[in-house]
Amino acid sequence: MATNRPPSSEHPRERAATAGGVADRARTAQLRARVAALETALERERERRQAVIARYERLLDERTRAAKNDGDDGDAGGLLDRLR
Repeated sequence: MATNRPPSSEHPRERAATAGGVADRARTAQLRARVAALETALERERERRQAVIARYERLLDERTRAAKNDGDDGDAGGLLDRLR
């Protein structure tokens, strides 16, 4: 059976496979971009949480130093004194 298509044209299945390959590559690129965005967001969240932890630790240090300077053991000692 002879074909009338020119030698440079693709068979429909070849075009579909090529289109599928392009679609797959586009989807892969889209997913990689999404993963990169999520990794960036995750890193920002880690940094934000670390900043919260550092701020909390500074506040605890200040509170501990203030309690030592006042000669008080902190709120627990004051609360025990009030309960007696």
